[in-house]
Amino acid sequence: MAGCFKNIGTWDIPPQPYSPSQYEWNITSACSYECRKIKLFALKANRCACLNSLRNMVVTKMDNCKMVCNGSERDPCGDAKYYTVYEQKDFENFQKVENGTTYNRRPEFKWIINETFTEISSKNNMESFWNALALALSKKSEKNYGNYDCTVWVGALEHGVYGKKVMNWPDGTRTLERAHRLSYMLDKRILKENLPRFSPNGDPLDISHLCHNPKCIKPEHLILESHSINIERIFCRRTKQCTNNHLPCCLI
Repeated sequence: MAGCFKNIGTWDIPPQPYSPSQYEWNITSACSYECRKIKLFALKANRCACLNSLRNMVVTKMDNCKMVCNGSERDPCGDAKYYTVYEQKDFENFQKVENGTTYNRRPEFKWIINETFTEISSKNNMESFWNALALALSKKSEKNYGNYDCTVWVGALEHGVYGKKVMNWPDGTRTLERAHRLSYMLDKRILKENLPRFSPNGDPLDISHLCHNPKCIKPEHLILESHSINIERIFCRRTKQCTNNHLPCCLI
């Protein structure tokens, strides 16, 4: 496939499609069954390409790509000149629909009309980044069925206290980060540079442990709060009881 993108997914053009019109065949019947289980696919005339991963899409000449499609009754896209990217509209129930006898399934599709290839690929790359981080954290942690059911970091430690991990960020930078901070960012899907640094009154923000276990990386035990409150939680850990009623969510 020259021009718009490369693809390693499934190709399948039915030899004898049953459809009232060529247009509806393009939209409803040109993809294989396996392709219909993929959320994103592309059409060019009567050819269908599964997009198992947007990383397979390598933009070479934008003139050969078509993202904008009105999707009217007489303009179903999937024309002969462009690859048009589609997204399943009703992905959860799509397999059930495919097993039915209705051939005009146009309502089951919608066009991606507001995003460029770069924007879509960027989102896909970020999801791959978060998945890789989740796997890395899970390999270096284990459940601790103690009083608070913590998930404890078992990898390298910073000053013998906090878990630590070298991170390769999407922008190409490489930093040493505390494991519980990475777990918090993963849970919130927020990168380091977008993490709030100060409260409205100017107090620095920390990621505190509600369980008072510095090795814990369980997201439910982590909270972003002011540095002053974080310091007060140290006394909870030392005394084994929370004597400050204004401390939120304290597990002691």
